[in-house]
Amino acid sequence: MRLWVSSAFFCVALAVAGCSSKPEQKPISAADDTCGASKVQDRIGEKLDVDLFREIENAVPKHHVRVIKPDTPVTMDYMPDRTNVKLDKEDLVTEISCG
Repeated sequence: MRLWVSSAFFCVALAVAGCSSKPEQKPISAADDTCGASKVQDRIGEKLDVDLFREIENAVPKHHVRVIKPDTPVTMDYMPDRTNVKLDKEDLVTEISCG
């Protein structure tokens, strides 16, 4: 009985933990913000569509935006003026960074 109650409590706690509305935004230092990614951090957690892509593209100085989906091969070259928009499997923005 005691094991069942502990297991039930753990399952409820796990379910509640997964209910957050937006992923946590990582602060970008001024030295690392070579592409203007700090201007669009509030878009994290939103579903990427054409309109959101254009908003991000217009907000960053060089308008050089690369979308990275899960399991998508990308070059490893570092371009400080390029903005990387990482997505999850549901096309939700999980990270926006320079590179």
